[in-house]
Amino acid sequence: MNIIETFAAYDVILPTETIHQCEMEQDIPVFKAGDVIAINFPSRSHGMLRHMFRFGSVVSYAAQYNECAIDAIDRARRLGHDLHWLNAQSVSITSHEQERRTYIHAEFGDIVFFEGRHFRLDRASNQNVKMVEVYVEGSGDNWNWMVKDH
Repeated sequence: MNIIETFAAYDVILPTETIHQCEMEQDIPVFKAGDVIAINFPSRSHGMLRHMFRFGSVVSYAAQYNECAIDAIDRARRLGHDLHWLNAQSVSITSHEQERRTYIHAEFGDIVFFEGRHFRLDRASNQNVKMVEVYVEGSGDNWNWMVKDH
């Protein structure tokens, strides 16, 4: 485990699992539902502050609650919902001991692999993070990440 920052209540580590994207000659971090990333946001009075976000999807939610994943995907598409997302994690101060947590480092613009797809982490309104699905396109030595149209 490569710890890059340590705080009183948690550590921030580099991604531990990656896949190699051959055309881009790049190792892509792999995430699963429930993994939590720590990403920096600028603060007016405190420099950069880390915000935590948890990976989720329609399929992982359906599996967790013993629902049919196919029905859940159909319903989400019909209602115009995203199939993959990042949920902001709340922070609270408590008076009792809590176990130390570990979060995975990420930055805006990073390409990640989640549930069989590649996504770019983009800044969204209200200090949120949006997952934009991308794919590799090109030939020879000229390969680029392109946004996938839905």
